Amino acid sequence: MKKTFLQISLIVILLPLLIGIPLWSLNSQGYFLLNKINFENQEVASTDAYILTLMKSLDKKLEAFKGKSLFEVNLKEIVKIISNEKWIQSFEVQREWPNSLKVKIKNYELVLLYWNEKNEAFPIFSNNEMLDKISRKEIPDLIHVFDKKYA
Repeated sequence: MKKTFLQISLIVILLPLLIGIPLWSLNSQGYFLLNKINFENQEVASTDAYILTLMKSLDKKLEAFKGKSLFEVNLKEIVKIISNEKWIQSFEVQREWPNSLKVKIKNYELVLLYWNEKNEAFPIFSNNEMLDKISRKEIPDLIHVFDKKYA
């Protein structure tokens, strides 16, 4: 009985040490530092170029997390940042060991562009959200709606 208890005690103590110490050592050497965020868009549309622009913008917003250990990256903060994006319908964030994150995105469909009287284009998605104005080089091939003063 004592022998079995001693064996179990050694396993309970040694096993976490045998796993924990090498992980701690690798972490302190920077092996798990986040250096890349991989975006995967689950929607394919004719407006891919504009969606890629939005993804690059999102990547810049998440830049502050790069260089941190994957153990220390707060996924709740990342979820909060992504949740504020009006063009994203749903998403998943997961760690990809040893040094990256994977963000799967399903975006709303970009349905039209609204042009105001100042000749500025604003994208409107299928959830009726209007984003900030976009530059002429970002304009996708969509239905255009003009302000009646402009038309």
